[in-house]
Amino acid sequence: MFNTPSPGLPTTENDDWNLETLMANAGTPTPQTDDAEIDLSTEERFDEQTVGAAEKAEAIERLERQLQTVLEETRSLALKNSALEEQLRLSQERVALLSQKNETLQWENKTLQQEVGNFQMEKEMLQIQTQRWKRACENLQQIRPAISSQTLANASTRRFFESLVPDPKRVHTDSDKETPSPSSSPR
Repeated sequence: MFNTPSPGLPTTENDDWNLETLMANAGTPTPQTDDAEIDLSTEERFDEQTVGAAEKAEAIERLERQLQTVLEETRSLALKNSALEEQLRLSQERVALLSQKNETLQWENKTLQQEVGNFQMEKEMLQIQTQRWKRACENLQQIRPAISSQTLANASTRRFFESLVPDPKRVHTDSDKETPSPSSSPR
C-alpha cells in the first residue's frame, strides 16, 4: 500500500513519515534526547517492574501460606466434624437403646403394678377369709362348753369338732381314740 505524500513533504524510503524531516520542514528544531535520561528511565521502569514483581511474588507467597493455613484448618475442621458425626451417631444409638429399655421398663412396671394389684386383692380376700374363720372359731369356742358329752358320743363327730377348734389343754394322740377325754365324760 502506498501513501500519497502531500505537496512539499518529503517521503522516506519505506514511505513512512519521518518525524525529524517533518520538524525540519516546519522550522522547529529537532528535540535532542539524552542517553542518560533514556537509561535512567529504563532503569526506573526496570526497578519498578522488579519491585512490582517482588511485591507480586511476596503477595503470592502470602496467599499460598494463607491457602495452606486455610487447607490445614479445613482438614482439622473436617476431622472434628467426622468425630462429632460419630459421637452424634453413637448418641443416637444410645438414645434408641435407652428408649427401648424405657419402654421395656414401663411395660414391666405396668405388669408389676397389675401383679401388686392382684396380690392386694388376694390379701384382702385372705383377710376376709381369716376374719370369717376367726369368727367361726370364736363361735365354736362359745358353743363348745355347751355341747354335752352325749352329743359328742360319736367319736368321728367329736374329732371333727376338735380338729376345728383344738383344745389347748389337750394334746391329741392315737390313744385318745380308745379313752374318752375328761370333757366328754358324763356329768
